[in-house]
Amino acid sequence: QQQRNTSIQGDVSAQSIHLSHPTVVEGRLERYSATTTSRKVRYIVMAAAATAPLQQPKSMKRAKKWDEEVENAYRFQLAGYRDEQEYRCIKKVDSAEKWDNGFVKKLQRKDGCFYYYNKARECSDKDVPKTKLYDY
Repeated sequence: QQQRNTSIQGDVSAQSIHLSHPTVVEGRLERYSATTTSRKVRYIVMAAAATAPLQQPKSMKRAKKWDEEVENAYRFQLAGYRDEQEYRCIKKVDSAEKWDNGFVKKLQRKDGCFYYYNKARECSDKDVPKTKLYDY
């Protein structure tokens, strides 16, 4: 098994540690060996956690009446995602941009294009029963 040495660019302080364990790099499990700072170690661990597999929902139900949860679910589904959890996992972001009222403001589709949403309600009454709500 060939070991791959990868250097990390940036400032390296005098307090360094040595890593030599399997980790996820660019979606692949590889052997990682580098001398780096503890700050960089946290970055590597966060990157490995961000590539964790997507959790599948346990159940799905259709919305019966409009509320904030239905509105946000509608916006994610319009952009091609199941819900916010899938969006965060695929796009590797903490959360979607939101208006001050809690509605989603902007989403990036899987093809790279953006959807921009208004501050007001966009899910009409006829679209409410088409919206899916997932439980985990």
